[in-house]
Amino acid sequence: MPLVREETEHLHRVLRELDARGGGIGFDLPNPYASGLLSHARSSGRDGRGYLDALLVSALIEMRSHERFVRLRACAATRPLHRLYDALGEAEARHGTLFLALALEAHDEGSVRERFDELARVESALLDGLDPGPRVHSGWRGL
Repeated sequence: MPLVREETEHLHRVLRELDARGGGIGFDLPNPYASGLLSHARSSGRDGRGYLDALLVSALIEMRSHERFVRLRACAATRPLHRLYDALGEAEARHGTLFLALALEAHDEGSVRERFDELARVESALLDGLDPGPRVHSGWRGL
């Protein structure tokens, strides 16, 4: 539950920031990155492979989000948001590590490493094919 609580607090913090800037949250658009990763995840079964893939896809998404916040933090134009980006980025890094730790609790290290590497290759191909856009977890329609 601490993860859910933290994610909820982050959502409220982002909503407050949007409100203070005269913005808001819109409809959740399809996310080609997350959808692409999930399309390569195995479905649940008695062997637990679906659970492993769900954890590893979650880890990849969180780790990539951490990288995005680090880059946003490096931009001088976003200085008023640096504290927010620091907090969110640190949490994304922790969450990625948490999902990997959960995978290692449920499966042997060799299986986890092998499948993580496979999904990371899928992720790399997906990222190469996506148009750049303003997103962290969300989809983007274009400008």
